[in-house]
Amino acid sequence: MDASADDFLAKPFDPPELKARLQVGKRIVELQQKLVSANEALHYAASHDFLTRLWNRAAIIAFLQREMARSLREGSALEVILVD
Repeated sequence: MDASADDFLAKPFDPPELKARLQVGKRIVELQQKLVSANEALHYAASHDFLTRLWNRAAIIAFLQREMARSLREGSALEVILVD
């Protein structure tokens, strides 16, 4: 357990107990995958317009701020084109 193990079975092990623990582990992995998927969906909904599916204003400004910081950090030029 000191080596970051989550669980263990001592030998000789009970096959039904092993099966139950594997099912619990599988359920935990599935819940983690659902959580990651829901988080990605929320991130998309927060950064895109519902009708056009384009970035919203907040996402564009955040992107421009990151690019401006990178440009300053690297000492490179930054060009912005606006199209309406």
